[in-house]
Amino acid sequence: MSRTRTLFAGNAVEEVLLRDIVQRYRRNIRATNIRQLNVLKPQDWQILEGLWDKYSKYEHDQTKESKVSLPTPANIEEDIKLLNEWQGDFNRRVEEFNKS
Repeated sequence: MSRTRTLFAGNAVEEVLLRDIVQRYRRNIRATNIRQLNVLKPQDWQILEGLWDKYSKYEHDQTKESKVSLPTPANIEEDIKLLNEWQGDFNRRVEEFNKS
C-alpha cells in the first residue's frame, strides 16, 4: 500500500497543493510558485490529511486488536473521485488567482 499512499497523497501534496515548489529528493526549491499558495483553504488540508491517514494504516504494522481491513475497490474508487474533484477545484482556484 505504500505506493497507493504515495499516489494518493504524496503526489497530490507535491505536485498539486505545493505547485511543484518542493519535492522529495530534489535539492532546490522553486520559489517562483510560492505566491500560488494564497489559494489554500482548510478543506484542502482536511481532504489530503484524511486520505494520507486512511492509506497510512495499511503500511504500518498493526496490533492484533486493531485488525485494519483493506479498502474495497468501491472505497478506492470513491477516494480517487474525491481526489480528482479536489484537484480540479484547486487548479481552478490557482488559474483564477494567476489571472488576477
